[in-house]
This record gives sequence, structure tokens and C-alpha cells, in this order.
Amino acid sequence: MKKEFLSDFFTLLNEKYQYAVLRNFADLPNDVNSHDIDLLIKEKELKSLKKDVFLLIQEYEYKVLFVNKTEKMATIVICRIVDNELEYLFLDFFLKLSLFGVYLQDADDVLVKRKFNGKVYHVHIVDEFIEKYLYNTLLNHPYPEKYKIIREKVLAENYEKLLSTMQNIFGNDKIDIESFNTILGKKYLLYAFLSNLKKMPIKQIVLPFKFMFFYFKAFFFPKGFSMGLTGPDGSGKTTILNQIQKELHSVYGRTKLHHFRPTVIPRIAELFKKSGLKKEVDENYDKPHRGGKTSKASSWFRLLYYITDYIIGYYKVVKPVLFRRGIIIFDRYYTDIISDSKRSRIYLNYKMIFMLRKLVPNMDYNFIIFVDPELILQRKQELTREQIDEIYEKLNHICEQDKNYTPINNDAQPQIAVNAILDNILEQQDKKYRKFFK
Repeated sequence: MKKEFLSDFFTLLNEKYQYAVLRNFADLPNDVNSHDIDLLIKEKELKSLKKDVFLLIQEYEYKVLFVNKTEKMATIVICRIVDNELEYLFLDFFLKLSLFGVYLQDADDVLVKRKFNGKVYHVHIVDEFIEKYLYNTLLNHPYPEKYKIIREKVLAENYEKLLSTMQNIFGNDKIDIESFNTILGKKYLLYAFLSNLKKMPIKQIVLPFKFMFFYFKAFFFPKGFSMGLTGPDGSGKTTILNQIQKELHSVYGRTKLHHFRPTVIPRIAELFKKSGLKKEVDENYDKPHRGGKTSKASSWFRLLYYITDYIIGYYKVVKPVLFRRGIIIFDRYYTDIISDSKRSRIYLNYKMIFMLRKLVPNMDYNFIIFVDPELILQRKQELTREQIDEIYEKLNHICEQDKNYTPINNDAQPQIAVNAILDNILEQQDKKYRKFFK
């Protein structure tokens, strides 16, 4: 189905838009060697294009997982579940080639030299090389080995054209590949900036401000998301979590899994040991309900201590992952204190603990696993039927009082629960990003 989508996608582009594929175009649109398509397109055409693309996305029943717009490009990631696997595709629309708000090449300058291989338009081989070469060299990174053939071909057959293009970018007619490789990237970036001030002063002055705008926008409105999964011991959380992390990691790359809380401050037992109030730390984690009953004062101390960890941890642990367009998943989270406070040795009214959740930064997506109590009794001998019923009473209260929590049934195969969670995330993400296409 992905091939059919790409076939229609490039038919649309060929008929209506001036574009060029930047790399890996040899087999397009019949075969996709990777999960991302990098194209160069004029910025003035993006508004019309994104509407047409959205209609195509809907036709093929994809969901928009996220959209990211910067001063130089727009990225659209689409997903759908096919045969119990997450099928995804990155569509990267470059509007210009720039770095840190400094122009390297304008779309018009590259598109005027584009080629057509009978199926898709693509950039000239010199521009294909320069796009990847400049980014890496200016950042003092090595040129990727997998593109070695392109480099060798350009140096052998198009060296003069390469020099002419680079001399135009940096405003220096003495530049050559040897000297370029030996000078720090920041110095040549300054050359490009000064050259642009002469050729297109307004464009170059405005671009750094756009760069900073999108940078800070990404900080305050990150494109990654967080997720919490809660359920009684024996409900199959671990199996579901592992599968979800595997599926989402293939798309996002950066996925982190945490248990219960961020732990930016130490466990209470470790704190007491360091202060000399306790000699030994109980690390028998196989029995989470092993602790004895605590006083109200101790329960309040524990609760406020954990809330502090959640608040600080959100900004030190969660936020950085989201800023880098990653995903952070919590096995349990604050919800577990509400539903199974005996595990945390917090003996307070669960409705009051539930109300205090307002102090804790919430996850973007919250799922609560329900499973037949008889299955739990078979898997976890330390829980009694009475304890399970008590936990379910609290979990039901959470779902009834706060619609940000979604119940998931796990009585059948775990993959069914996994698909239900992924479907929910895709649906909500798709709604969030629809405004981009309007």
C-alpha cells in the first residue's frame, strides 16, 4: 500500500509542482529504500501542496503522527497499522538549504538545474553532493561513507561545476575542496553569511530571526510526546510496554522507558541511609507490597516527596526528550500511587491523592490496563482477590473522573491491546496536527 501511495504522491507532484528529490531517488516511486523522502520545493507552493498531500493521506487511511515546521523545511510523518506493525513514512519538504539561519542555497537556484529520470524529478548530482557535504563539513562532521560513490563521481566528472557552485555560496573565488576540508566550518559559515548580505541582504537578515523563532517554539511546544501505562501487577503491562516501545522506536528513534517516577531525587530509603537514620536499604523488588503500614505523617512525607520528584523530573528528564522529538514512556507513574498506594507505602484516602494529581505534570497519553481478575490471580500470587478489587475500584474512579485516562482491555492477545493504544495515539496526534494542512 505504501508503494501505491508514493505512486499517487509523485503523480501529483509531477503534474502540479516544481520539486526535486534530494537523494535516494533511483528506484522511486516504485520502491522505497528507506522510510523518508527528501524533496526540495518552493516555499510559495507549500501551502497548496500540503492540502493536496493531506487529501492523499486521508485517501490511503494514514494518520499524521507529527508535523514539524522550521525556517528551512517542513516534515510530515504519516503512520498506520498494517498486519500488526506500524507502517510509517517521513516526508521532508526542504524550502531552502541553510544552516543556523545562514543561506547556503535557495530553492530556485537548485530547481532550475533539476533533472527528470522518466519517473521523478531530482536534483543535479552536484547539488545532491553539496547538500550533504556542506551540512557535515560546516558542522565538522565526516562526509557519510554511504554517499562515497556520489562524492567520487562529482570530483571526477563535475569538479569545475562544484567549485563554481561553492564559490558562489561563499563569495570566495579562491575556494577549493582541499582548503575547505581544513578550515573550521564556523569560519566558512561566516563567509556565506557575509556573501549573502551583499547578494540578498533582507532575506539573510530575516532568516536568523526565523531560525530562533522556530527553535524556541520547539522548546515550548515540543514535537515529542509522553505516555504513562498503569495497571495491577499481572495485568500484562510489561509485554505491552515492550511492544509499544519497539513499534514507536522504529519511528522516533529516541524512546526512553522509566519505571514509576523520574528519580531525579534518591529513594527515600537511600536518603535515610545516607543521613544515618537507616542502616540497610530493602532492595527486594520482586515483592512490591512487602512494606508494612506507615503512619499518616510518614505517608504525607512520602507523597509530597514523590510529587516533588515528578515536578522536578518532568523538566529534567521528560522535557529534554520531548524537545528532541523523542518519546518517553512511564511504566506506572503517579497514577500508581492513587490506585496501589500500598506499593508506595502511602496510606491516605485515594480520592485525596487523586485530587493532588493536579500538582503533577501529566503525561500526554495515559492508559490504564484492565484484565480479568482471575488471570491476575494466576500470574501474581501475592495479590488477593480483595486487593485486586480494591485496585480496580480506584482505577475505575480515575477513568470516570478524568477523561485523559483511557481504559484498555487486555483479556485477549497482548497485540490487540497494543494496537488499541497505538490507534488511540495516532488518532489524537492526527487531530492535533490537522490545522497545519488548513
